[in-house]
Amino acid sequence: MAAGVKADVVVAGLGVVLIWSALALAALTSAVLGIGNDHKVVSSDKSGYVAPFVLGKLSKFCLSLLYLPVIRYPGLDLWVAGGIMPFERRLKFHRGMAAVFLAVASLHGVWMALKSKFSHFGLGGVSLSGTVALVLFLAVGLGSLPWIRRHHFNSFYALHMLQFPAVIAALVHVPGIVIYLAVSGGVWLALAFARMVRAWRRRRRATLVPLPGEATELSLVWPRQWPPPHPGSYAFLRIGAIASTEWHPFSVADYDRHCGHTRFIVKAVHHHHHRSLSAGSARLSWTARLREMAEAQSRPTVWIDGAYGALTVPANAVAKAGHIVLVSGGVGVTPMANLLQHVADGEFPNLRSVLFVWTSRLMADVCTPWLGNVLAHATSQLGERLCISLYQTSGKKELPSSSPPSSNSSSSSSSSSSAAIASYEWSLGRPDLDAMLANVHTANDADHSPLSVFVAVCGPPSLCNVVASAATRRGFAVHVETFVF
Repeated sequence: MAAGVKADVVVAGLGVVLIWSALALAALTSAVLGIGNDHKVVSSDKSGYVAPFVLGKLSKFCLSLLYLPVIRYPGLDLWVAGGIMPFERRLKFHRGMAAVFLAVASLHGVWMALKSKFSHFGLGGVSLSGTVALVLFLAVGLGSLPWIRRHHFNSFYALHMLQFPAVIAALVHVPGIVIYLAVSGGVWLALAFARMVRAWRRRRRATLVPLPGEATELSLVWPRQWPPPHPGSYAFLRIGAIASTEWHPFSVADYDRHCGHTRFIVKAVHHHHHRSLSAGSARLSWTARLREMAEAQSRPTVWIDGAYGALTVPANAVAKAGHIVLVSGGVGVTPMANLLQHVADGEFPNLRSVLFVWTSRLMADVCTPWLGNVLAHATSQLGERLCISLYQTSGKKELPSSSPPSSNSSSSSSSSSSAAIASYEWSLGRPDLDAMLANVHTANDADHSPLSVFVAVCGPPSLCNVVASAATRRGFAVHVETFVF
């Protein structure tokens, strides 16, 4: 572990020791005062309380497991679990375990309340503290619903912070919970502090460039003390000028190993209740406000938490494939373009053809000079083996301008970005992906022996479902790259 990482962990460790010491002291005080003593709830005959007691034990166990999937730290995350299951895929287990915990804890609480005839709800009573903990945990769960998390991130974050008073109330309810949380909760808290310290120490000044459509290019110099991003990596970005508490994940579009120059492409997302710009920027989404800053030529300070992940495509599947099909939608083109670059630069003796399909609402939305360079490089390396199909799903078919850029920075970016795909043919409408996959040849030209077909897709769930279904029906190997959290 590098010296910088060690320093971050040491600082975070000291903070965690103080916090857990306070929690342990609270648990000890509760135990000494008798708060949370299970015997206060039951009568001398405990046989009728076996089931709710078992549910209570199971609740504590589920609570401890909640923190395991969300433990992460750049580099360490990849070393410990990322190679098997990266963070973005572990999140589904966190959500699943949270649902189980809330269900079991609720059943335990209701059962105990009914069994004890709603006694011990007075000040200092074990039922009162347990009820407070349950209500707070339910509030956290409510704020984690997908619609709230994606459209009201501040509400999601604020409600998630209720987990801390909820844990304290749970410790007052049953002090022994600290034993269950000591390892998983302690490690999660330690690494959360470490990530915060790490991001603060290596904060960067970013350059924002508005791109055609509603995308923004965010570029910065990657800290040389950190491990470099890999193809398909992403990072969580925090811009205090937009929101001090929000961290949003974005794929690394381009990374220059020589100078550390790193690009992110951020598509502005407008929620249906935020469509009116007249209401002011305070009502705009995070990505829309970033777009406004780019148009104002601002250079905000960015905190970086990353890089995480890499292309999770099985190496053997790509190496053995005779035909490779890469499908992307919108900003999902970033990881697929990285994979195309990997294929173009690699040596794959079995490779006969590569089909690159990209669909976007508007061709200019996320079209950048970087993407044009990737396509040009892949064309020069793969030659006739590469087929590029671009589709615009809305608007009129107007060819991208390849005129020289003007002196205005925004216009310059617009022209150069549009010129990036001016030399490629594209179609208006949606591709017939099922027909495209049906036309993929699966026979070797030399001996007509079957060749494997590998299909990778990244984009909206609807696109991924169509591609995965069509590829599976034909027996093709298929990989869906994670697009949303």
